[in-house]
Amino acid sequence: MKYAGAAIALVSLTTAFALWRLAATGELSRIIEWIREHQLAGSFVYVLVFSTCIIACLPATVFELAAGYIFGFGWGWLLATIGKTTGSLISFALGRYYLQEHVLKMMNRGPPLFRALAQLMSKNELKWKLVILTRIAWMPIAIKNYGLSVLPVSFALFFWPMLLIGAIFTAISVSLGHSATHVTSLLAGDDGSNSPLKIVVMVVGAASAFGLVGIVGYHTRRHLEEMAKDSDPETELMTDSPSSLTSSSDEESLEEVATTTELT
Repeated sequence: MKYAGAAIALVSLTTAFALWRLAATGELSRIIEWIREHQLAGSFVYVLVFSTCIIACLPATVFELAAGYIFGFGWGWLLATIGKTTGSLISFALGRYYLQEHVLKMMNRGPPLFRALAQLMSKNELKWKLVILTRIAWMPIAIKNYGLSVLPVSFALFFWPMLLIGAIFTAISVSLGHSATHVTSLLAGDDGSNSPLKIVVMVVGAASAFGLVGIVGYHTRRHLEEMAKDSDPETELMTDSPSSLTSSSDEESLEEVATTTELT
């Protein structure tokens, strides 16, 4: 589709502006209260908005934190997982069947890591490991969804790591959001106990969990980069040379990958 890429960019900007506007005017807090009072309708709205934001490549963590804060851990985790999974599947389908040329051009201008992944994906014995590491790594969700859609990755290979690993990381973020609810109650004295020690323990625990996720994601990305360097000397040159980002050889390589993807 000729204008699909422009449409997604427009949706991304519109969604980001709408969220900023709601937060700036104080309407966001009223919407949160409405969702809490209308759990069924609010759940549907949350999943719809979260899925749209995933398609628009907006950060997922904020919405996962919000799920824990609004719905509690159990229901919030389920809704966040459904929203994230739905958005990721739609992104993968759009990238594979409608936006392949656009995604290839964007990725070719982007991080050299993507082209390294494209080269490594030619080795069947590494595919599962690479997809799993990509889901864990601290990198833009555009690469995790749209990027994998133009590589020789089957639907099953994309779906299961996305669902299982995504559910684990979502549980951590939702738990942190739910902890914020307890901290708010403690600060307000609603639970009959406003012990400073209790507040400190909750805050430190939440910060530690979030820090652990960041450390694991960072080192996983470093591991992917090291795999790319060890696999092919040309990959190392691409990583170190900014001028190689738009080279014709890279474009031809990615086009070959796209052709392979279409055949599979």
